[in-house]
Amino acid sequence: PKDEASYKKDKHIRGRKVYLHHTLHYLRNKEDRAKYWNPSSKDGIRREYKLETEQTNQNRSITSWIPVKRDFFFTVRVENLTLEELGALLKLFSIDNECCFRLGYGKPLGLGSVKLSINGDISVTTGKNLAERYKNLFSSSKYTLSNFERAKAVKAYQKAMAAAYCENFKEMKEPEIFDFDKELHDLLAEKTEELYKVWQLALENNSKTAPIDEFPEKEILFEFFPKEYFEEKYKAVLKACQEYKNYDFGWSNLDFIKAFFDSMRGFEQPVMYPHSEKGKGEGFQWFSQNEKTNRYSLPVIGQTLKSN
Repeated sequence: PKDEASYKKDKHIRGRKVYLHHTLHYLRNKEDRAKYWNPSSKDGIRREYKLETEQTNQNRSITSWIPVKRDFFFTVRVENLTLEELGALLKLFSIDNECCFRLGYGKPLGLGSVKLSINGDISVTTGKNLAERYKNLFSSSKYTLSNFERAKAVKAYQKAMAAAYCENFKEMKEPEIFDFDKELHDLLAEKTEELYKVWQLALENNSKTAPIDEFPEKEILFEFFPKEYFEEKYKAVLKACQEYKNYDFGWSNLDFIKAFFDSMRGFEQPVMYPHSEKGKGEGFQWFSQNEKTNRYSLPVIGQTLKSN
């Protein structure tokens, strides 16, 4: 009951309403799932999007929709984001392929499921870029985020969320990817930044071996530092980066994060909505009656609403 779920001392509002993604996995095969979107089919399958009652002032008819496998392109412009806020946005664009966002009309009925991905590079202007621009009239203020920097922003977001909401939050330090001896820095002088980029790119690509052949002035380097030195360093850093990459500080175990992903992935069972009478009645009537009598609260996503 709602009184038990939300409105007593030490309780709180459970969360926002979401529109579940309809997977149609309960249908037998791809052909049946394709037929679902043909409202004229007479196969006994209940179609939530198909109007089964007369038109009322509580609904509107959907006579057609955009076919599947259509692409939409749009530009997202942001300003004054913190690293954590940028990380949250990047995470939304990089979630697994089973998740769908919702767009347009008919979302409660299974329409409007779309997938998002980043098309091309991410161009940003940071405070450091702006400083360089003012120092040099020929400097560009735009900067493209590398995969490593994208991952770093996502980590900052997950860490901030976990620190705020996880009871058992456990810190994990970001690995030092360029932890070389001071003698090496002195030896390379101006070439240090170039070596750093080669090293970082190999880590981003999860290369199993150190990029020794691409080192600047490698002949001079190997006179002072053997190849084994770089190989051992690289293996240690690669292992640390992989462990850090797979660590989300407990973010994925947060209840509202799990519920969010559940709503986007959908379920193997059909999503159906209650009516006062079987297949009839305006949708709001059941909810109005529920407020007056049973006062059932919406369940956690994935559970069935128990009702007479």
